[in-house]
This record gives sequence, structure tokens and C-alpha cells, in this order.
Amino acid sequence: SSAILSTDTTMESHFLEKTVNHAGNKFREQISLDIVMTSIINSMKQYPANNSLQIWGVRCLWNLISPSARHGQGGHSSIVSEFLRHVRTVTKAHPDTSLQAFYELVICFLSKVSSSNVCLHGCVDNFSSVLLDIMKVEKKSSTVAIHGCRSIYNLCSHEDIATSSRLVISSLHGVDVVINTMEIFPEHVILQREACMALAGLSVDCMQNTEKILELGGVARIDASFDAYCVSRFDESSLQAKIGACIALTSLATYPAALSAIRDAGIVKRIVHLMEEEDVPDKLQNSMKTLLESCSEFENVSAKLQEGADREQCCMALLANLRDVLPPSVIQRDKATWLRSIALHSMNAYTDSAHIQAMGCTLLSHVYVAFSTDSIGQARDIENIINALKAHTTCSTVVSSACMAARNLCSSLTQQMDSVDCDKLNIILDVMDHYRDDLDVIEQSSGALFALCTSSKNLGQIPEDKPIFT
Repeated sequence: SSAILSTDTTMESHFLEKTVNHAGNKFREQISLDIVMTSIINSMKQYPANNSLQIWGVRCLWNLISPSARHGQGGHSSIVSEFLRHVRTVTKAHPDTSLQAFYELVICFLSKVSSSNVCLHGCVDNFSSVLLDIMKVEKKSSTVAIHGCRSIYNLCSHEDIATSSRLVISSLHGVDVVINTMEIFPEHVILQREACMALAGLSVDCMQNTEKILELGGVARIDASFDAYCVSRFDESSLQAKIGACIALTSLATYPAALSAIRDAGIVKRIVHLMEEEDVPDKLQNSMKTLLESCSEFENVSAKLQEGADREQCCMALLANLRDVLPPSVIQRDKATWLRSIALHSMNAYTDSAHIQAMGCTLLSHVYVAFSTDSIGQARDIENIINALKAHTTCSTVVSSACMAARNLCSSLTQQMDSVDCDKLNIILDVMDHYRDDLDVIEQSSGALFALCTSSKNLGQIPEDKPIFT
């Protein structure tokens, strides 16, 4: 068989076609999946210009992926990486040929891989790049759009790669691709549902994606998805689109500017009226209720923290929420995300207020501790915290609160920061020197210094002229 396959691409296509038909049962049970999948990819690599063989190869791989089983001991990750590299090779082998059928199968395969337990560590960048490139090239294919958006949501739902996936997809203009897809297929309710879920996944704990969604008119697109329907308002596909829209809006509502956009669009009023109708299905009622609760919970604080709010309003809002997070209080993740957002917003708005900086840092500290095993903070938060410390080095309350916030942030991050520059370390060292007789400041600042060094990939090069261990 090997001798024939090496010379006859027609026979190879026939072999792969037969493999597809057997992949679901005995074939999967008797042979190591890693070996089989590697062999198929190697066969595909021999003839990148043979479109028929490529299509059958991807179909075969799709059948071999199990939605629940974890394959091998890390080998599957390298197989996915090898497949992604091969997709690039096929693209180069067909510079002037339409590959829509091949790309549609590739997207379906990636969607299945991302929804399974297949480990994607080490290939998130390449996975996202291939995925989004195909969505850009085949932007008029609803199949590519549906499974592409589903893959994005899946990547943002895997706990071990969710944070890195959101950042990678953001750098590749993934939000732009999803919203453009929604505009191309405004009446395709299944696609609208998948796109809404993709936006929901991208916006969780990621301010830059949320800001991009708002910039591109994402709230209006999600609103249009809620109104779209297929046969009737509440047929199953239309119902799922409405639920997806509610989930996306609920995720966005934890950000002050997004909440304002939702209210300005009249979405909340229309949902209130819709909930009063008798024929609304229960599962949609529950989704709308969750959205309204989120909007109501954060509405009062949002009004106080918009641009133009005075210091007293900011102080009162921070103080009220600070009481809610002190132990033994238990806060939900969406509330914690919101609290982080308003703390950073207030600190940026009133950099000269020592009181606001101290309360903001204290609020951040408690939020970081509450989710120490499931990081809610982001590495860029350190900039706000160090700025507070730098602006108020003469206020021991701010110094202590900022150092505690830096310490708790670093302890809660699931990934190391790329680097911590010496200026930040110098500020903390100066504080330690200035407050050498204040035990509370010394404890918090030394903890912050240690946390910054251990959470940084460059280990925070300590300046030689600071005898910190003396």
C-alpha cells in the first residue's frame, strides 16, 4: 500500500476516502490516533497542490477527533501545530485558485478541535492566525463565519488559554472580523448567535477588546442580533440568537462606557417591555433577567463615575463598594470585574487625590485576593498602581495600599509579566528607604518588591547602587 500511495495520488485520495468511512469505530479503537493523524498529515504534505486529496485528508482528521477524549501525552498539540503549518503550505500552492471548500473543512476541523479537550498550549498564536486569515479570505462563506466565531468563543472559554487567546485574537483584529461578519450576514440567526457568543468571550476581563467592540458599534450589532428572526420571533434558532445577544450584553455591561451605550440605545427599556409579554420562553426570560440585574446593579455607580463626576461622588462610590468586598463578603466574578473597572477609572480621573488613590488601591487588592486562583487582574494594572505610588510617596496610606495592591496583583496573575523595568523597582526601593521606621509600609513594600521580581520574566534587574539586603 505504501508503494502504491507514494506514486498514485488517485489511490491516495481513495484510501483517505475509505479511512473516513471507518474512522468512527474499529479504526479509532485499534490504532494510536496520534500515529494515524500524523500519517494522514504526512500524506497531505506530499501533494499540497492536489485539492481533492487535501479535502479528504481534512475530513478524515475531523472524524478522528473525539469531542471528549484527551489524546496522547501532548503529542496532539504538536499534531495540530503541524496541521496549521500545512494549511499555510496549501494556501501558497494555490495562489490563484479558490480554496473555499478546503477552507470550510479546515474551519470545521478547528472548531471541533477547540471544543474538545485537545491541548492547545504552544499553538494559540498560530491557531488564531490561521483561523482569522481564513475568515478574512472567505468572508462571504456562512460556514466559515459560523465555525470561525464558534472557534473564537471556544478559545476564550478554555481556562488554561483564555487570557492569552483574548490578547492574541485582539492583536490580530479579531473583534473587527467578528463584527464585520455580523454585518455581512445580518439575517442569518445562527451566525448572529455564534458571533454574539464570540464577542461575549472576547470581552470577559479584557478591557481592550471591550473598548474595540464599542468603537466598532458592537452594541448596535448585538442589538440587531436580538431583533433578528428566522421563521418567527421565538423559533429555536431565533431564540438562541436572542439568548446569545443577552449573554454578550451582560458581559459588556461590566464596563461603564458599555453600560451607557446599552442604555442610550434603549435596549434596557425594550427588554423590560418584552419581559411583560406572556409568550416569552422561560430560557429567554432568564437571560433577559440576568442582563437587567447586571445593568441595575451597576447603574448607580456608573452614573457617578462618568466623566465630570466630582471627587466626592467618586469617593462615595468607592467607599460603598469597598464595604461590599471586605471579608467575609463573597463577590461574583462579574461584580469583581466591574469593581476593578471603577477603581481604575477613578484612579485615572483623580490622580492628585490621595484619598481616591488609597481607596482605589485597597479595592483592587481585595478584588485580586478574592480571585487569586482565577486571575481577574491584568498585568497592565501595575501601571496605575505604580503611578499612584509615585504621585503620593509622602502619604503613607497611599504607599501602603499601593504596595499591597501590587503584591496581590502579582500573586494573582496566572502568567508572568514580560518584564518589570527598573524605574518601578526604584520607586519601591525609595519608599522602603523613606519609611524605614514604618513597619506596615516596610511589610507591604518588601512584599511588593518580592512579588514584582518573581512575577517578571526578567526577574526585575535590581539596581547595584541599592543595598536592599543590608
